[in-house]
Amino acid sequence: MFKKIRYVSVFLALCGVLATTNVVESEEITIFAAASLTDAVTEIGNGFSADYEGQTVRYVFAASSTLARQIIAGAPANIFISANQAWMHATVSAGVITGDTVEPVAGNQLVLVTAPEMVNFLPANLPTTVGPGFPLAPLLAIDDQSRLAIGDPAHVPAGQYARQALERLGLWQGVSNRLAPMPHVRAALNLVVRGEAALGIVYASDLSLTPTVRVVATFPTDAHLPITYLAGVVKSDQMDAAYSFLSYLTSPEAVQVFKRHGFSSILASPG
Repeated sequence: MFKKIRYVSVFLALCGVLATTNVVESEEITIFAAASLTDAVTEIGNGFSADYEGQTVRYVFAASSTLARQIIAGAPANIFISANQAWMHATVSAGVITGDTVEPVAGNQLVLVTAPEMVNFLPANLPTTVGPGFPLAPLLAIDDQSRLAIGDPAHVPAGQYARQALERLGLWQGVSNRLAPMPHVRAALNLVVRGEAALGIVYASDLSLTPTVRVVATFPTDAHLPITYLAGVVKSDQMDAAYSFLSYLTSPEAVQVFKRHGFSSILASPG
């Protein structure tokens, strides 16, 4: 009799565990995400795996343009998180992303940064916001080797936002011949960290990656298109798991992770 009661108790305890745990069929989903999201999305993915028993997450981080082209070419992705709207819309137009799943998950802002050893060379009365007349070109004229590190404006969203801002503020012509275009925004940041570029334009979220850069000034958010990260589900045979991860990306837990890594709240709907 005692053994019977004990077995029933164990059974009921197990039922209780199953009732409070998200149990899914064991499988792996692959997240293609913009390089600037590396740390935040990895942390969010770890939280998702912990909450959804048996679910593992694999990550591929690179420039949004690179990832979009790979997905369109048939790369085995389940979720795409793009740093700009154009590349997300390209995947939807190509029919590889389910359009009605696309939604914004985070925002960001551009900042002008430099290495600590360069701070002493900056004017004491330098504006803290980059606006028309900001002495960006003179700051790069410290010597013939000074460069402005940015994501390559030809295809990297951070570089495209940077060019938009510099053009709207009337600063592009003065610095366009002093650029160090990089394959993604983190490469631009690393160039500044290593002292190989005098200045860099990166995302505000990148500041959490290293204490060895200093913010020179911030860019006004209306100087460029809104920096909105869009996530969408890639058409595949793992749609259910992908939908679960997409939902998790906008959960309170994920929102807090984005904030801790320097991302701003969602700015706009995908339109």
